[in-house]
This record gives sequence, structure tokens and C-alpha cells, in this order.
Amino acid sequence: QARASSLEADLARRVQEHTALQAQNSALAQVHDMVAATRALEEQHRAHVSALEQTFARKLEAVHEAHRKELLQAQAQAQTHSQVQAQQLRMAMESSLRDESIQEQRLSETLSEREIQHSQALKAQARAHSEALSQLRRDLEAQNSAQQAELRKRLEFVQAELTQSDANFAEMERKLREALSKFSEQSTRYQHKNVEVERLTRHTDELMETIRVLDNQCKVLKERIRVLEDDKESDRMFPLLGLELCECAALDKDLHQAGVSVLTVRGPAGVAGLLPEDLIQHTEIRHSAVIRDLFDFKQACDKIRPGDRVSCTLLRGGKKLVKTLEVEASYVNPYKRRTVTRGELATLVSRNLH
Repeated sequence: QARASSLEADLARRVQEHTALQAQNSALAQVHDMVAATRALEEQHRAHVSALEQTFARKLEAVHEAHRKELLQAQAQAQTHSQVQAQQLRMAMESSLRDESIQEQRLSETLSEREIQHSQALKAQARAHSEALSQLRRDLEAQNSAQQAELRKRLEFVQAELTQSDANFAEMERKLREALSKFSEQSTRYQHKNVEVERLTRHTDELMETIRVLDNQCKVLKERIRVLEDDKESDRMFPLLGLELCECAALDKDLHQAGVSVLTVRGPAGVAGLLPEDLIQHTEIRHSAVIRDLFDFKQACDKIRPGDRVSCTLLRGGKKLVKTLEVEASYVNPYKRRTVTRGELATLVSRNLH
């Protein structure tokens, strides 16, 4: 029965696949039919386009032929019309030339008479003009003599004025030189004053820097007083190294230096030469560690063992220094965690119960 049920299921699956294949075949047949119809339409369109092109070419050729014939007819008519017009123009020009020759003869006769009269009138006018010119020459000579005398007087006056202006110019030049000398003296004084002002400005800047440093020291002292009065001194105390520290941001928020600042020194730190206000930025015990705050320094202290040598890179007065601290061999690090054994745990429990 199981075998029969499996065979039936297989048969049903194959029937479904056969049905799907038949559906796909029918769809493919429809696609093939559509492609064939499309190709037939393309062939019809090409045939129609070729027929239209042939028709258009025939019509265009007929139009060109008609235009060519009209152009030939127009050229023939233009040639005939131009020949007739040329003959008419020739006849008109011959008649006009004859008329002009007759008019020239008449004009030459009239001109000869008028020339005689005109020459007589010109001679009379020339005599009158010569008399008028002689009179005008005499008048001009008299005027020129008077004008020369007037110009001579004016020239003498202008020369006198020029002499006076030269004297005035020399006086103005002397005054200008005096003013320039005064101006140079004033500019020299002004330069000296500028030098003095710059010196005072530099001195003021130095005083401001000194005031800022003193202000920072006051803040450090206030922080020390606050730290001494604080109940949680254990977070800042590192007795293993003999250091009391605080974060740099707590002292001066204007400083953009990462690290921890030293408040007090004693023990190994004092022996190594650390001073208050030093900024510790880097430590090296077994591995180098960058110090950004108290948390980083505490993590570095967890690795310290008695007898270790701790190298500290610090910033003092803008200069980097390296100091080495030696931890006492008999000291136990209170910050280092260790595993308690069962015996020690039993002893502690019995003591607490007692």
C-alpha cells in the first residue's frame, strides 16, 4: 500500500508536470504565431513603403521636367525681348546724339559773345580790386604797427609778473622744505612712540601670561586645599609611589593636555625628582600605557609589584621629562586583586564567628 501510494503520488506529480508542459507549449505556440504575424506585417509595411518611394520619385521627376521646360521657354522669350529693346535703344541714342550736336553749335555761338562781355567786365573789376587792395595794405600796415607797440607793452608787463612769480615760488619752496623737515621730525618721533608702544604691549602680554600662570597656581593651591579637605582622598592617593594626583581638567579647564597632575610628592616620587604641578602623560612598567585620567593611572598601578621600576613621562613648564621611580621591595600593592584560598576563607570565617 505504501508503494502504491508513493506511485500514485509520483503519477500525480508527473501529470501535473505534463499539464504544465502542455500549458508552456501552448504559450510558445501562441508566441510563434504572434512572431509570424509580426513578420508578415513588417513585410507588408516594407512593400508599402517601397511603393510610396517609387511613386514619389516618379512625381518628383515629372515636376523637374515641367520646371525645365518652363525655364527654356522663359529664356527664349527673354532673348527675343532683349533684341527688340536693343534696336529701339540704338535708334533713340542716335536721335539724341544728333540733337546734342545741334545744341552744342548753338551754345558755342552764344558763349563767344558772352565771353567778350565777361572779359571786359572782369578787367574793370580787376582795376577796382587793385585799388582796394592798395588801400587795404596801407590800413594793415598802420594796424600792425599799433599792435606791435601794444604787444611790446604787454610783454614787458608779463616779464615783470614772471619775475614776481619766481620770487614767490622760491619763498613757497623754502616754506615747503621747512614743513617737510618738521614732518620728518614728527615721523621720527612717531616711530619712537610706536617702538615704545610695542615694547609696552610685549611687557603687557608678559604680565598677562604671568597673571595667567599665577591664576593657574592659585587654582592648583585651591584644588590642593579642596583635596585635603575631601573625605575621599583614597581615590587620589597612591602610597605605593608616594604620589597624590588629580585630573588635569580639575585644575584648569583652559588646558587641552591629557594626563594627571601631581599635587604632593613623597617617598619614591620625591626620590625620583617629581615636583608638584607636573603633568604625567605616559607610564611604562612592563608595557607602555598612555595616561589620560586617574582611571588609566589606577589601571597602570594594578600591574605594579614590589621592587619594580616605573618610568614616567611628564610635562613640566612646556618641556617633556622622563623620571624613574623604584617601588620598595617590602611593600604590598593595596590595589592589586588576588584569589583567596579555602584555608584563608575558613580562617576568616572562624575569626568573624568568634
